[in-house]
Amino acid sequence: MCVRKVGCRILRRVTFVTGWDQSNSFFVRKIAINDELQIEMWRLKWKINQNKSYLSRKMRQTNKNNTKQRNCIDKNKEYNYHMGIKTIKTTFKYHIKRLKCSGRKCRMMGRRDFMKILDTKFVRGFVKMADDGFKQGWHERNGGNLSYRLKPSEVEEIRPRLNDHADWAPIGTSVPGLAGEFFLITGSGKYFRNIAVDPEACLAIIELDDKGENYRIRWGLVEGGRPTSELPAHMMNHEVKKRVTNGRHRVIYHAHTTNIIALTFVLPLKDEIFTRELWESATECPVVFPDGVGVVPWMVPGGREIAVATSRLMEKYDVAIWAHHGMFCSGEDFDLTFGLMHTVEKSAEILLKVLAVTPVKRQTITPEDFREVAKGFHISLPERFLYEKKNPGGIE
Repeated sequence: MCVRKVGCRILRRVTFVTGWDQSNSFFVRKIAINDELQIEMWRLKWKINQNKSYLSRKMRQTNKNNTKQRNCIDKNKEYNYHMGIKTIKTTFKYHIKRLKCSGRKCRMMGRRDFMKILDTKFVRGFVKMADDGFKQGWHERNGGNLSYRLKPSEVEEIRPRLNDHADWAPIGTSVPGLAGEFFLITGSGKYFRNIAVDPEACLAIIELDDKGENYRIRWGLVEGGRPTSELPAHMMNHEVKKRVTNGRHRVIYHAHTTNIIALTFVLPLKDEIFTRELWESATECPVVFPDGVGVVPWMVPGGREIAVATSRLMEKYDVAIWAHHGMFCSGEDFDLTFGLMHTVEKSAEILLKVLAVTPVKRQTITPEDFREVAKGFHISLPERFLYEKKNPGGIE
């Protein structure tokens, strides 16, 4: 019996079991794998025993002097049996055996074909970023949301683990520029503090249809639920940033950053004033976000109106501040996006501490200083943010 065929058949069967099992529980998967392993071991042993019985009958009918040939055949069968059991056990222990099915159009090319979704680099980065945001105090209760647009190679890496039985549901807006894309996104009502503990219950991988109007869940939210209520805002902003950055930006992050929210009660809700005051609060700010920040006046969250307003700002900014609510950031990867939000929030904290001491700054960074920074770091700063103040130490 061909050991390679047996091993490949088991792997395909286990892939089917794990892909069909919506709970995605490690315990359940392990039970399924062990059951399949035991069944295949029994089948293999039975078939070899049948072969041995058949050979024994044939041998009795042949020449009694052909002892050497009989012993050779028996030894080969015993060897194949033990090697078959060893191969099966090794396959299930590591999940990375390179097996080729002779006579079948099937080839298992190693660990990547069977990589667990939670072991992928993008999921681990997503979980780490969510946990870092919670530790900063930006995600009380179920506040905030995060989404990531998967690369084609990442989709292929996990495709055997995705299910295709979920129903399609409307996004709440139309994003044809994202048709067929896959996203990893936080669930509605899920707590950021629980993402690191149980990501399969808090996160989902969704797929958009060929028109960009509906989505379906391909993985995650094993305890039920749906993607974040800010899904329209995330999708519209992903579509804009994909277009204006030529596909480089893949992360959209929304958090309830304490100091930025506080500033929206103090500063005029204007892009120019917010950008200038944040730039003046820390020298690195014009380097980290040289395009400035946009401000959205207060709107009901979760609706199409705030999604449209934010997507308009994302045409020219990577940061959008929601008055009395929080901040929206876009970036190429998890580190850059988190670093962008962290920098803006820290600048807001510095500004609030200054304003708590005095309403007028004794000294600050001037427009000419900003122009020198632009030359030194080879960046371009919009002149509309470098206006001359009537009161250089005050806020206008």
